[in-house]
Amino acid sequence: MIVQQSNISKILTEILTSRKEKNSQYSMRSFANQLEINSGILSQILKGKRRISKKQALKFIEALNLSKEQKEEILEPFLIEEKLEENLHKERTLFDHQKFLPENLWKVYAILNLVKVQDFKLSTQYISSRLNLDETETSELLSKIFAQRLLAFNDHGKLERTSEAFATLDNKSDPFLKEGHRINCKLAASALEQASVKERDFTSVTLAVNPDKIEQGKCAIRQFQKELSTLLESGTCKEVYKINIQLYPLTRSID
Repeated sequence: MIVQQSNISKILTEILTSRKEKNSQYSMRSFANQLEINSGILSQILKGKRRISKKQALKFIEALNLSKEQKEEILEPFLIEEKLEENLHKERTLFDHQKFLPENLWKVYAILNLVKVQDFKLSTQYISSRLNLDETETSELLSKIFAQRLLAFNDHGKLERTSEAFATLDNKSDPFLKEGHRINCKLAASALEQASVKERDFTSVTLAVNPDKIEQGKCAIRQFQKELSTLLESGTCKEVYKINIQLYPLTRSID
C-alpha cells in the first residue's frame, strides 16, 4: 500500500506561500536551498508528483520551524506504512464464535473495537449508549467476552484486547457464520438509510471473472482489509465502523 503524502505537499506549499507574502524576493530556489534539495525536485514534491523518504522528511523537519501538529502530519504516512508492514505479518487469533449467538457476533467485534476509541469507559451504560444496545444485554456480552479472555487488564490496569486481530475460520461453510453475515448485510442496509453520505461509502462493481483466480481474489481482499484498517486506525480513533465486502457469482453454470 502506497500511503498518500498530500499533507507533506500541503504543509510545504503553505510555508513557501507564507514566506513569499512576507518577502516578495523569496523564491522556490531559496526554499529548496534551505531544504538542501534541487528546486526542480521541490517543485514536483509540492505538486504531489514526487514522494519523499522518511529520511528526507526528518531532514525537512529539522530544517523548518514546524509546529508539533505539522511534524506529526509530515511523519504520519511513514508511521502508517510501518504499522501496515507490522500488521501484514501478524497472526490472527481464532476464537470460539459459537460461545455467542449469531446475532451477537457483530456486537462482540464492536465492543472489542470500542475499547480502542479515545473516550472509552468500561461501563455498560457507556457501551450500550455508544452501540445502541440494551444495558442488560451489554452486561451479559461483557461477561462472556471476559470469560473468553478476549479482553483483559494489562500490568498498568488498562483494559486491552488480548489480540490485535481476532477472527473466525475462512473458507468454511458454517450455518452459524452464514447467519452472522446475513445480519451484517442488514446492518449495512440500515446504515444506508440512517448514516449520512459523509459518514459512509457504498460502492459495487460487476465484472466477468476467471474462476481460477477466485482464491487469489480472496487473498487480495484480505490484503485490502488489512491496508484499509491500518489507514483508518491511524491517529486518534473516535468511532467504530464496520466494513463488509462480498464477492459472489451472478451467473449459474449451464451443463
